[in-house]
Amino acid sequence: MDKEKKVKQKVPVQGISRRGRKILTFGIIGYVLAFVILAMVDSEATNWASVVSPVLFVSSFIVISLGIIAK
Repeated sequence: MDKEKKVKQKVPVQGISRRGRKILTFGIIGYVLAFVILAMVDSEATNWASVVSPVLFVSSFIVISLGIIAK
C-alpha cells in the first residue's frame, strides 16, 4: 500500500502591506498629535487648538482607514 503524502499548500496571507503600514503609522501619529493639541485648548474653546484638534482627529481617522485598505 502506498501512502499518499498530503502536501500542504501555502495559502497567501492577506494582511496590511508595507505601504499600508506606513500610512497607518502616519495616521496614528496624527491621532496622538490631535490629543496633544487637544490638551492646549482653553476652557472657552476660542483658541487655535480648538479648531485644529477636531480637524486633525477626523483626518487621522481617514488616513488610518486608507492605511488599512491600501495595497
